[in-house]
Amino acid sequence: MRTITIDLPETAFAALRKAPDEFARDLRIAAAVKWYELGELSQAKAAEIAGLSRAEFIDALSRHKVSPFQYTAEELTEELAVSINSVVISPMLTPMISARIVTPVEPDRATSMRFRYSWRA
Repeated sequence: MRTITIDLPETAFAALRKAPDEFARDLRIAAAVKWYELGELSQAKAAEIAGLSRAEFIDALSRHKVSPFQYTAEELTEELAVSINSVVISPMLTPMISARIVTPVEPDRATSMRFRYSWRA
């Protein structure tokens, strides 16, 4: 593992009320979370940089209010449409069941999408 040195004012530790080691750990996690959010790193690589397991990194994403899913609304809609269209339905049930995806509900954040599903029988 490589070591990098960052010069910070002494007041940085006091302002956040953290010891230098704790500050450095939080800085690694914050950088990994941001790079993941920007789509520059995979979840596994971001967890490695943060010095966390994948499960711990997903918890860190939650604390930073970052979605663990790297999908745009369009990608997720397409993925769901493909999944729903690939479901094999018995010919006897076909007239009784139809499913459709309604367009995405307004997202709370760019990285957090909510979808509304409509099933008709």
